[in-house]
Amino acid sequence: MRFRPLASLRGRLGIGVIAILLFGVLTADLATYVIARQIYDVRISESLEVITNRLLAGEGRSGGPVYTSDPQSVVLTDPYIALYSITGQLISERLPVLPDGLTPPDIPGPDVLEAGPQEIEGTGESDGLVVQARQLTEAEQFEVVIDGQVETVGSLVVGLTSARVQETFRTLVGAQVTVGVVILLVAIGGAFVLLRIGLRPLVRVARTAEEISQGNLTQRIPVDEPGSEIGAVSVALNDAFDKVEQSEVRMRGFVADASHELRTPLATIRGWADLYLSNGIREWSDVDLAMNRIRTESDRMTDLVEQLLALARIDAETSRDLQPVDLVEVVQDVVGAMTAQSNDQLLTCSISRQVHRLGNVMSDEMLIRQILMNLISNSFRHTPPGTAVVVSLELEPDSGHVLMRVADNGPGMDAEQLVRAYDRFWRAEPGRGPSGGTGLGLSIVRSSVHALGGTIVLECEEGSGLTISMRLPTAQRP
Repeated sequence: MRFRPLASLRGRLGIGVIAILLFGVLTADLATYVIARQIYDVRISESLEVITNRLLAGEGRSGGPVYTSDPQSVVLTDPYIALYSITGQLISERLPVLPDGLTPPDIPGPDVLEAGPQEIEGTGESDGLVVQARQLTEAEQFEVVIDGQVETVGSLVVGLTSARVQETFRTLVGAQVTVGVVILLVAIGGAFVLLRIGLRPLVRVARTAEEISQGNLTQRIPVDEPGSEIGAVSVALNDAFDKVEQSEVRMRGFVADASHELRTPLATIRGWADLYLSNGIREWSDVDLAMNRIRTESDRMTDLVEQLLALARIDAETSRDLQPVDLVEVVQDVVGAMTAQSNDQLLTCSISRQVHRLGNVMSDEMLIRQILMNLISNSFRHTPPGTAVVVSLELEPDSGHVLMRVADNGPGMDAEQLVRAYDRFWRAEPGRGPSGGTGLGLSIVRSSVHALGGTIVLECEEGSGLTISMRLPTAQRP
């Protein structure tokens, strides 16, 4: 298998750290070299200027070294001095003392040299010089005696050897390279060790996730430092794993409850069918009874399957196609249709003036109808005849949300029942007969309200009825 360092986080981080460190070392070395070079250029320029000024002041014309007055100068004070006549002829040339085996290069005259200090590089066994030419004005010209003859100096060239300075710079560059290589080697080893230690929690995260993916849902990531970045990721993943485990538990419970609910009607249908096929039913009246029981259980299974499909559709839809809906018309229509299904309950409707003036809102008419029909049917099923059931619509003036309530004055629920009211297949009454429903009504209602972006609250005091309040957004008007 090919080694690909960029394929892993450790490799990418290591390469990134080394690249940044290499850039920093190279930048620091280059800056040090450039600054040292600039300091050298300034110092040697000042030294050449001092030598020239002393020559013009009359010092050192007869030979011998010329000393600079700057005690901080690092430049050698053994200069090169060349005096030229007014006509440009070389009058006198003084060569500096160089290390053994080195000779100065040939220095051109002042008419050839450019203004300012410039370096004349040596060739072979010669050493370079930094020289500076100067054309003297009439007032600066002076006379010297050379071999008994008086000559007028019209220009001069002074210079300083760069042998030891260049050797210093070569030493500096060598030291920078050596130190840089050592720093990089130490950085590579340190980065490898630190990344190995620092990324160890991520390895634990990967191993735990792999164990969970293989079915061990009880595994969790150990969190050593919750305040760190990896600790925060571990906490978030543990929360996600908790939800996955809870979802798995709920799914298994849901499947078990659905199987239990379907088993009873299926067993009833099969029992009547077997009774008929075994000639256990001889009278036509018994055949009618068997068909009615089979039809009743089939209707019960159909109702259960339809509600399960409704829950699945609501849970699966992440976005809904909102359409203009007249809430007043929908509520009045549902209340009118459900009045015929009441068991002598008193179903009434109360709609505020603000809702009447609201007009159409963006919502889902089918979900609103389903919500109201489930809640009203639930009230009819669990309240005795003569109970008042009130459907009301109000508008929250501050938020613009609509409050839709379904309230009755039946027996209500106790605290334990309120906690489990939204559980699927759970019923307040212990019996599981056909009159008890499927136990999915409130689950469907809550999922539908959440699908519309609303909230639902159950309010009840035992013995004083149940009020279900839904806060629905009106979205924007068409």
